[in-house]
Amino acid sequence: MAVNHDIKVFARLKKEHDSSTTANYTISRRNDSNDFEDLIFRSTTHRIHGCKSFRFHKIFGEGSSQDEIFETVAKPLIKSALEGYNCTIFAYGQTGSGKTYTITGSPNKYADRGIIPRSIQYIFKRSEKMSPKPLVHISYMEIYNEIGYDLLHPRQINAANSLDELP
Repeated sequence: MAVNHDIKVFARLKKEHDSSTTANYTISRRNDSNDFEDLIFRSTTHRIHGCKSFRFHKIFGEGSSQDEIFETVAKPLIKSALEGYNCTIFAYGQTGSGKTYTITGSPNKYADRGIIPRSIQYIFKRSEKMSPKPLVHISYMEIYNEIGYDLLHPRQINAANSLDELP
């Protein structure tokens, strides 16, 4: 399998809780490029006029499922990891933007599990058929207010003074 070493950038749009607000964006695929989608925000404030445009490899709309996110974002990386390549999934966004839901999912509904539980399930299902069995190392970290946290350790002891101290 040929591995693409490019960094892929995805966006997931979160549903608004207030149903009275309307979306102030459009998603477009440029005619000159089949590899990218543009997310164009229209300004709703008096201070900013015009639009801001951002380019992504794929934009997941408000109705996108956790399974669709996993199949597009994580599964290709896991296949590469099982072939011996290092892989990283990096979720970035402001507080409340949906990072935790996308990465870990909902504890209330199995169908809403996120990238991590789906990835673990996929890795161990695939590794049953592999010989030799792969050695798996997983890191799950959070950077919040410039402090790094190892999320696989108890909260009391996982704060690092610097990012270099994280595993």
